[in-house]
Amino acid sequence: MKNYFKVAFTLLLFYGLPVLIYFLRNHDLSLTTWQLIPVVVGCAMLLITQPTITKADFENTKDRGSMIILLVTSWLGQWVLMIDWIFIRNMPDFQENNYAFYLGLMGMITGLTFRYIAIRELKENFTNTVGKITPTLIKTGPYSYLRHPSYTGAWLFLVATGVTLQGFWSTMIILILITGSYVYRVSIEEKFLISVFGEKYTDYQKYTWKLFPFIW
Repeated sequence: MKNYFKVAFTLLLFYGLPVLIYFLRNHDLSLTTWQLIPVVVGCAMLLITQPTITKADFENTKDRGSMIILLVTSWLGQWVLMIDWIFIRNMPDFQENNYAFYLGLMGMITGLTFRYIAIRELKENFTNTVGKITPTLIKTGPYSYLRHPSYTGAWLFLVATGVTLQGFWSTMIILILITGSYVYRVSIEEKFLISVFGEKYTDYQKYTWKLFPFIW
């Protein structure tokens, strides 16, 4: 129950508050606000499937701050998206031939689905921070070709939120922030996994990609 309360509070802070400020300033709320619903629902699902962050997560020195960096960049990107969509572009009207909205929606659904499959495959090995537990090397499901598929899914989802709300510059900012933070996280995690599994992991690296198939 506490986790759901935190999810609700987070969603209200990052999405509800900007909408409320817009309403108080303009005494009007655009009918196009419904476009925000898929983004909010998707972020709720992302948060619900994430383990509860504990004090031990913040004290884990093996993580080297990667969890905090991911949290800050993820939500900073969403703040930028909200400021752009609500205050700069004033909730633009929805157009029937708005292909960006549908493309973004497909990206969010694909990202969340792929992330969920990866989490199910990891089971208890899925944690907030690097080195919190002694992991088991998983090579099945999406891990047979990607070493960090849950990150791939989250990355796709977050970038797709910007595409859904048709914000070019906010999407570019999200892309830069999220890509940078996940590159850092992966570098920390790979070093840790090599220290744990040694040659088993370096052999695994030879026939898999880190985040993006055929790219990296």
